[in-house]
Amino acid sequence: GTINSGGLIGPVGGLKAKIEAAEMNGFTKVLIPIGESLDGNDSLAINATFGLEELREESKVEIIEVPTLDEAIFHFTGKRFRERKEDIQISPEYSGTMRMLAIELCSRSSMLREQATSGEIENAVNLSMKGNDAFGQEKYYSSASYCFGSNVEFSYLALLEENPDAGSLAAKINALRDDIIKFEREIEGKKISTITQLESYMAAKERLTEANDFLDLSLKSINETNSSLRSLAYAGERLNSAKSWAEFMEANGKKFNLEQDSIRDACRTKIAEVEERLQYIQLVLPAVLEGSNKDLEHAYTDLENKDYELCLFRASKAKADVDTVLSVFGVRTANVKEVVGYKLDIVERNLVEQIGKGIFPILGYSYYEYAISLQESDPFSALLYAGYALELSDLGIYLDDNSAPAQKIHLDIDRKLLAVLILGILIGVAATSLYFRRKDSNRKSFKPRQSPRSQTPPGKKR
Repeated sequence: GTINSGGLIGPVGGLKAKIEAAEMNGFTKVLIPIGESLDGNDSLAINATFGLEELREESKVEIIEVPTLDEAIFHFTGKRFRERKEDIQISPEYSGTMRMLAIELCSRSSMLREQATSGEIENAVNLSMKGNDAFGQEKYYSSASYCFGSNVEFSYLALLEENPDAGSLAAKINALRDDIIKFEREIEGKKISTITQLESYMAAKERLTEANDFLDLSLKSINETNSSLRSLAYAGERLNSAKSWAEFMEANGKKFNLEQDSIRDACRTKIAEVEERLQYIQLVLPAVLEGSNKDLEHAYTDLENKDYELCLFRASKAKADVDTVLSVFGVRTANVKEVVGYKLDIVERNLVEQIGKGIFPILGYSYYEYAISLQESDPFSALLYAGYALELSDLGIYLDDNSAPAQKIHLDIDRKLLAVLILGILIGVAATSLYFRRKDSNRKSFKPRQSPRSQTPPGKKR
């Protein structure tokens, strides 16, 4: 099978046959991926249904489900190497900034609602209420996300009510495009030296790119008013979202080497990881990963355009997409929530480790929080956002830490052993020298005996 990001173990094929083979060969214990189905998805099950408990009763080997590589190692060694020893300590700087962003976005929802005097506002209102509920639970990223969705709906309804003609609509598109270009130049001129600043820039840059893409759609469908207005509304709110995320670019933190060459290499590494997984899974599910292939294509385009930060972000999301498929392929539907729970545990442990190093991954934590909010209502989306959190919570492994001092090698040497070693070397050198001296002396004193041929007098034939 696969070992995915964070050590999550992916499903394997031919599970029942492998358990039977283990029993035939004298194994007493078998570790299998957690929650995997033993029904017709197993190519050797021949359309029969095998429950795990039933299989345990039939088999002489002990069958243990394990979710992660850490858990598997525990069964081999009896030791746990990476236990989470404390809870996540949320950065006050992150919490304060994200809280303000949620307030801004949700306040905008209230303002836009007042402007939308007609139309179907039920969906927008529901999203706004979810945003307010999440804010009350101090889940500020989730609150901001719900209010963003509400703002898109309200903005669309406001534009629909305004009913601009093609000329006015084109003018709005061009004006928004100018605003995007201006803001993009503004953030590109800022110095980036921490993971928080890098993630802030990546998030803002992605949203600006999306805003431009939706402006293109709006322009292409300018004669189809409803479609054009919806794309324009989304583009406008995406710009507002980018401005919100850019506020984290002022945050401090642990310094890293974030020169372009370093980020480019990190991007290439991520792309290689995605390619490896795609080659594996496309043998079985070629059609499922269409979205991941598009993200990968975008990442390659960003790499060619030297937009390395956006490349790293998109490649990270593409990897999360593939890992999500690997996480649930062959897993019983009833067990998906269980897989989500294990994945969130891994993310939480990673976040604790990063925070302990002086790094607060704002994207990793934000996606983690959002995944928790979706865990009960939409476990598949929760699994995807948990994957995003996992990929973006540990970007430091791809980058050089500027704050770390150069490693000095310290050897604890036994002085007596060192003296014996040196004496042995000296004796060896002396013995070798004496040997070659004698050999040279023998060569000089040796006179070769003349052969019979050499004793033949000159001019005489034998």
